[in-house]
Amino acid sequence: MSEQKKSFPCVIVHGGAFNVPESYVKRYTEGTQAAAKAGYQSMLTGGNALDAAEAAVNSLENNSAFNAGRGSVLTEAGTVECDAVIVDGTNRKTGAVGCVRDIANPVSLARKVMEETPHCMLVGEGAMKFAQKLQYPILENPQDLITNDSVHKSFMKGSDAFDAHIKLYIDEIVQAKGDADLKKMFEEIISKEKVNKKNGHDTVGAVAIDKEGNLACATSTGGLPGKMLGRVGDSPIFGAGAYGDKNGCSSSTGHGEPFLKAAACRQANYFLEQGNGPMEACQKTLDYILEEIGYGHGGIILIDKKGEIGYAFNTATMAWASVSDAGMRYGMRPGEDFTVTL
Repeated sequence: MSEQKKSFPCVIVHGGAFNVPESYVKRYTEGTQAAAKAGYQSMLTGGNALDAAEAAVNSLENNSAFNAGRGSVLTEAGTVECDAVIVDGTNRKTGAVGCVRDIANPVSLARKVMEETPHCMLVGEGAMKFAQKLQYPILENPQDLITNDSVHKSFMKGSDAFDAHIKLYIDEIVQAKGDADLKKMFEEIISKEKVNKKNGHDTVGAVAIDKEGNLACATSTGGLPGKMLGRVGDSPIFGAGAYGDKNGCSSSTGHGEPFLKAAACRQANYFLEQGNGPMEACQKTLDYILEEIGYGHGGIILIDKKGEIGYAFNTATMAWASVSDAGMRYGMRPGEDFTVTL
């Protein structure tokens, strides 16, 4: 696959690297394309790379098909805890939040951390108090982030132990949401004899470069299905789930612990510094994780300072899409790199 020629502005997004169920393929393809368009449009109307990365991830957070914001999977307690990060590649400024509840767009709260505090990350109760202080929108009903997609993904990707555990919360969740269809879906999923238990890593992310050559990236996730309360993976960590400097910006998706141990996104930039192109840098990063850590599958997207995009994944699928003045590129499965004129 050839790398994209220099083209400012440009945005690339991913919807997570895992085995996307066939019933979700259309939604993931359309969702990532819509997110890429949203990020690109924000730059056409005067926004910068940070605005584009935030807008693209907001689009994915608002789409319940994805494991972020309104589509986040459930914790072991049947609740939603989200993590997010945003990075300004021009100066390495970053803001992140971890274990936040009742926040529909965690990446936007992460940007507030970056711009309105001297800190890089706030988590849990502290992050929520910060949101309250800013009068940042907090959902009144804790169940609002629990959607049919949230429940479906939690069962499809969770462990057998999680399935048994989460059944204890079914009636409570259904009653709180007053959703009879949700109850029916629970019962249908539980009754299936064959359930796909391949772990999913559908964190979402975006990388952008604006007309001035400024770079930015952002990553957002609901985390692992059935995760322990308080668990934070790689996604909101600078250098792991996202990274940016003068050479490029990247966002990753994958098995959180090994990606964190490998500082995945910082490693991608290291490969750029060694003279590799964006596509090579992404692939070498995934190879590095398996070689050095011994396990961990996922994907990564990247834009370098020349405006060239890169992407790679070693899972069955990863929905991705990019938009520039040259049009749209997108793919889902290995080897797919389609082009559409906009």
